[in-house]
Amino acid sequence: MKYFIFGIIFVLVLIYVFYRGWVVAHMTVAHECKTLGKFYVGKEIFECVKISEGKDDE
Repeated sequence: MKYFIFGIIFVLVLIYVFYRGWVVAHMTVAHECKTLGKFYVGKEIFECVKISEGKDDE
């Protein structure tokens, strides 16, 4: 029973860490796009293009 509870706690912590990493990664990319207009992954550099949603763009 002790290992079952530790297993549940481990899985919950694992889910939280994955979710937190996902959020931080997206916030980092958004911040770099706003400040630099591009971001990099490894040796590749990606340029950011803002897409405005609305009826005024027609």
